[in-house]
Amino acid sequence: MRSETREALELFVEKADKLRSLTYLERAEEIRFSWAWKDDKGEELEIIGPDKEQVEAFVLTLRFFIQKKEHSSFRWLWNNVLDDPGLSDHWKQELERIRDKLNEYLDKPPKVIPLKIRGEATITCGEILHTFIYGDLAHVNADKRKKYKKWMSMPKLAQGILQTQCLQIMKNLYEAINYISTLSEQELKESESN
Repeated sequence: MRSETREALELFVEKADKLRSLTYLERAEEIRFSWAWKDDKGEELEIIGPDKEQVEAFVLTLRFFIQKKEHSSFRWLWNNVLDDPGLSDHWKQELERIRDKLNEYLDKPPKVIPLKIRGEATITCGEILHTFIYGDLAHVNADKRKKYKKWMSMPKLAQGILQTQCLQIMKNLYEAINYISTLSEQELKESESN
């Protein structure tokens, strides 16, 4: 295994362990929202699940897996280590399978409640994830920020749908990260024993 590959897999495992240790995952099973219309108060929205601090801590580490320049990102691994002869075919095939599955998932609308804004295409899981992360939580991009603000000016019911879907998408992304982390740990152990 090349040293660059080893370092990337070690970083992947380290950051996956960090995600696993955060309290976000403890609350992620509760993700839902409560919406009500009260004649005297108008709309009321409550997001149940991870709180803002838990979400921000989770996103801080999650970015290591989705920003293409990070050596622990799926894209970087795909572009830089698949040709390493020191990696098993099983690891390479599983990375390819998971990456394809993730891309397919992110390119589709959420299954629970697909949301479409009049005059625009149906919102995809990837668009939700990137709008929240790059429009509010980290590395603010002007276009994503504009879209995020538009979404947060919509009726609270739509806000609740988008916010809870983003939290669920992050949880689903973690499951893929955790799986590749487990495979990477095994790969690192096997390369040490050879």
